[in-house]
Parts: sequence; C-alpha cells; structure tokens
Amino acid sequence: MIGQCIIASHRKGSALPVHILHGAPRSGKTTALRALVRRARERGRSVGGFLALGRWRDGRREGFDLAPADGGAAVPLCRAEAPPDGPAIVELHGEGGPRVGKFHFLEEGLRAGREALERAAQAPPEVAVVDELGFLELAGGGWDPWVRPLLAAAPAVVVLVVRDELVDDVCRHYGLDAVVRHEVGDAGWPDAVLGAPGEDG
Repeated sequence: MIGQCIIASHRKGSALPVHILHGAPRSGKTTALRALVRRARERGRSVGGFLALGRWRDGRREGFDLAPADGGAAVPLCRAEAPPDGPAIVELHGEGGPRVGKFHFLEEGLRAGREALERAAQAPPEVAVVDELGFLELAGGGWDPWVRPLLAAAPAVVVLVVRDELVDDVCRHYGLDAVVRHEVGDAGWPDAVLGAPGEDG
C-alpha cells in the first residue's frame, strides 16, 4: 500500500479519539478504510457512516458510489459525465454548478450519505467512518452539517478520510487537537485504530 498516515486526534473536551486517514488522491485511502471496516465487523463492532467506492472504466475513474457502512446496497454518488435524466443532478454551487471538479453529484447518493450520518449521530455505532471530507466541508457545505452532529454524538471511534493537504484545515475546522501520527503502510493498520486482538474488552 502506498505510504499513508492516520492522525489520531481528540475532540476538544472529550477523551474519545478521532482518526484522520489521509493520503494523496488515488493513494488507496478507501482501500485502507474498507480493511478497517472489515476488521471491525469481524470483531463484532457496530459500524456506521459511509464509504465512497471508486468506479473505473477503461482505466479511468468515472465516478463514485456511496456505500452505507451499516449495510445496504451502494448507490451512485457522482459521475464524470452527467446522466441523461437531468433531474437526478443536484446543484451544489447554484446556476450552472451541479458538479465538484469534474464530477456531477446525484441526489440519490447525497441523500444516502446524509441519512447514514444521521443514523450514526442518532444511534452512535462503535465505529463511524466518513469517506471523505474536502473543500466543500471546510466551507460549511457538503457533509459538514451532518458531520458535526456525528462528532458531538461521540461514537467510540471516528475515522475521517482527508487529502494530505487538507488535514490541518480539517483539524482546525472541527476543533480537533492532541494530534498523534501513526504510520499505516501495512496490514496491521486496522489494529492501530481498533486495538490489537484481545483488547476489545
């Protein structure tokens, strides 16, 4: 796996950890997160939130599907090309702006993500994951209004996926402090977040 880090942090006023999984685009962040989710389930931990699964065609990323971490089928989140049924597109930036970068975002996926975060905030799982946070959230948009209640609900473990260059900004934005870095370039990475086998209590 391409070298990455987990930043283990704490919410201000809380001893419960927040982990930020970060790396460059296409560095394997979601692959690492899927390994963590799989290990958590194997240990009988409840998991909430969501993952963004890349879709590829002819060697090129054509979009992402959103997979609720607490179960259920993945649904389309965004596509590099607008689908023929225009009403499925959601406008994120007003007139002429139903896209972020090259991707058009779909209401079905956005709704599924919001609902997954709401479920995790209302009934906190033992492990909550958010894949991923970026410029929209730092501006108060995107998943931000649903991530804040999730953090306030204080699940035992929270993992946020973030690009390298945005880690410090995300920590400031959400008031995360006591940052500690953990290298996670090997198969033992999930244990650095969940604890080694036998430590589940």
